Amino acid sequence: ELLGVYVSEHPYSAAAAALAPHVSAVCAEIASESSQAQPSNGDGEAATETTVLPPKGRLTTLAGMVGNTRRLYTRAGRPFCAAEIEDLSGSLEVTVWPELFERTQDYWIEGNIVLMEVRIKERNGRLQVAVEQVELYQPVDDHATFHPPDWLRKHEKPRRKEQGNGAEAPKPAAQQQAPASSNGDPRTSDAKEAPEKPPSQPASPAPAPSDEGQASSSPPAVATAARASLRIELRESDDEDADRDRLQRLLSALRDFPGEDDVRLTVRTLDGATQRVALPSARACPELTAQLTDILSDAGEATVVEL
Repeated sequence: ELLGVYVSEHPYSAAAAALAPHVSAVCAEIASESSQAQPSNGDGEAATETTVLPPKGRLTTLAGMVGNTRRLYTRAGRPFCAAEIEDLSGSLEVTVWPELFERTQDYWIEGNIVLMEVRIKERNGRLQVAVEQVELYQPVDDHATFHPPDWLRKHEKPRRKEQGNGAEAPKPAAQQQAPASSNGDPRTSDAKEAPEKPPSQPASPAPAPSDEGQASSSPPAVATAARASLRIELRESDDEDADRDRLQRLLSALRDFPGEDDVRLTVRTLDGATQRVALPSARACPELTAQLTDILSDAGEATVVEL
């Protein structure tokens, strides 16, 4: 509390790896959006230029450790809460409105780790982060296994179905090729045509459909084989503001290259400690690696490891 930094490992570090697959943003990303949305001239022009949000706001999944909290009251006298949430990237203040706060008051205690679905909206030139759903992180074993809540599974199921439909899309094309060359049962027609066509065309008809079938089924296999892991190392410097700006630029660059590749950040502090953070996935490519190298400069490096 006196130093303002953690001498030991950050209390959120153990939970960061378990919650990373369910988190779609970190505190530093939303905090940077909030600072950009504040009007510079007092007329709100900067907010409309830098903030692009739908009328009802944007839903984001966020996780972190509860810090300082303020108990407030509405005009009707109902209590709500303003809580500071901290992860390995920074801190952010969220608002817990009365309906949710009355059910989850025990969650908002300093030191608790929570997984939240928040709605980011613009109000009076500033971004307001309101909690829609919340789950208290409680590891069930020594490996910090976490079972996602029902409200989070509802958002994940449609994505899995879309991926399933995309994988099954090539199958009807392959099935349409078989009846196109036969008038009856595909099995019987292929068996009859095989001995009749070899004298004139020995092998050309057979390889053509098989090659097309392999081509239609090969993209999913190539996609899974091409998975890679992007490893980023960031070394702490004496300039705290420069380190914070470098981290925000790094996160912004990752958002510009969406993908399914694993991204891991290793932070090496001045006292020799090491912190490892699992960041949202991205597309590990030479363009992203070159951009990250420019951002890190002498303060770190970015490498791609094929899996």
